[in-house]
Amino acid sequence: MKRLRSLRARLLAAGMLGTALVVAVAVGLMGRIHDDANARSFDRRIDAELALLIGMAEIDRDGALSLSREPGDDRYASPLSGQYWQIRDGERLLRSRSLWDAQLDDVAIAGDTGLLHWHDIAGPRGEPLRMASRHVRLPRAGRAIDFSVAADRSDLIEEARAFRGWVALVATALSIALLALAWTQMRFVLRPLRHLAQSVAAVRRGDAARLPDTQLPNEIAPLTQHLNDLLEQHERALAQARAATQDLAHALKTPLSVVAIEAAQAEPARRDAIRAQLARIASIVDRQLQGAVAADPRQRSDIGAVGRALIDAMRKIHGGRGIRFDADIPGDAVFAGETADLEEMIGNLLDNAGKWATTQVVLRAHRNGGMWTIDIVDDGPGLQPEQIEHALARGVRLDERMPGSGFGLAIVRQMAEGYGGSLRLESARPGLKAVLTLPAG
Repeated sequence: MKRLRSLRARLLAAGMLGTALVVAVAVGLMGRIHDDANARSFDRRIDAELALLIGMAEIDRDGALSLSREPGDDRYASPLSGQYWQIRDGERLLRSRSLWDAQLDDVAIAGDTGLLHWHDIAGPRGEPLRMASRHVRLPRAGRAIDFSVAADRSDLIEEARAFRGWVALVATALSIALLALAWTQMRFVLRPLRHLAQSVAAVRRGDAARLPDTQLPNEIAPLTQHLNDLLEQHERALAQARAATQDLAHALKTPLSVVAIEAAQAEPARRDAIRAQLARIASIVDRQLQGAVAADPRQRSDIGAVGRALIDAMRKIHGGRGIRFDADIPGDAVFAGETADLEEMIGNLLDNAGKWATTQVVLRAHRNGGMWTIDIVDDGPGLQPEQIEHALARGVRLDERMPGSGFGLAIVRQMAEGYGGSLRLESARPGLKAVLTLPAG
């Protein structure tokens, strides 16, 4: 069973469990109270009938037992009606006409004369009976006489069952109403959390700089303040990182210029090697410094404008080889990141494609959910499947004849992953396709 991840689902599950427990307890408790009240009323009625029966009994001068009159309840005169009386005087048995030719079970009555005894027995038709009995010693009687009155309690049992059903039905209806009310309350109570999540998403998209800190519940306001503090701290750290990058770039510029001047005075054979290594060092330092700055997804960059500008630049750089550069980018293509980072990633991929293309390089972009997929396709020799993943490793150059440091594709992948995107290479047959995925703005 999967763990519930939603607070609303957890609260609702807990409410349903608690409600089911309350319903079960309520049905059981109220049913028991109802049964006890009805049973006491039923027993009182039987006890009263027994007292009337005892009051009607008399002993004549010969010691014979008789009744001064028959009990007035018509059910005693109706055969097998469920209402019975019986008097046992030794071997002599007097009984109501309702018993017909049956008799009440003889149950041993323990205790002193006059005590009331209760028994649940089966009647002549197998119906459940409630029987009250007493040992009574009447005047002029030389022995105790057993008086018993019994009544069918089938209606009592059916009424108890029906009462429990109604209680369960009413309790279930109330539970459903309470759960609906609880669901509404949860939506109302959790609404500030939904608004907070939407505000965080707006900050992440760059639509807002801070989380709103007004009209918030007291429980959420401190969290919002802490998040705003974190945003400010992030901005300060980002500004410091950018400042440090610029300072380091300026600090390296002068030493590299001095080395370049010294290289110009070296021997021709060494001069070209030193210059090549200087260019490689400058490229690596520039890209490493740029990659060290944290990605800022709150910025917005026009993919079409950046792509077209880079296409114009690539036409000038590779135009001498007759390479044609084409672009197909929708007008609403926006990248959730900095323009400089987008220029670095697309520019690196276009330049790499231009170096290997035979006649054409195509730049395309299409939306895929919350991401933009940017394809750079060339018609060059391409790569073998085993070379594709190897080409994304840092410092790898598959052909030493081509200029470059071997860090370009690795840096592009690192920058894309910093924004939550990706870079992969695919065979285009012929040529190679670089697939750059970036978050949409």
